[in-house]
Amino acid sequence: TAIAQLTDVSSLEQCEGDGRSTVFSDRTGMVKAARMLLSSVTKVLVLADCIVIKQIISSRNK
Repeated sequence: TAIAQLTDVSSLEQCEGDGRSTVFSDRTGMVKAARMLLSSVTKVLVLADCIVIKQIISSRNK
């Protein structure tokens, strides 16, 4: 997907000696954290959708 391509850190080359490798490792951690956050938010939204759908179905059956 487009998001995966934008956040892909495997293609980054780490520079040596000038401190840029720290920037890349910080970016790697940030990308991992962002992906975990996105995954968690997605799970919560799917759960909320399931609850709403069950409420709609139960209200129609009354």
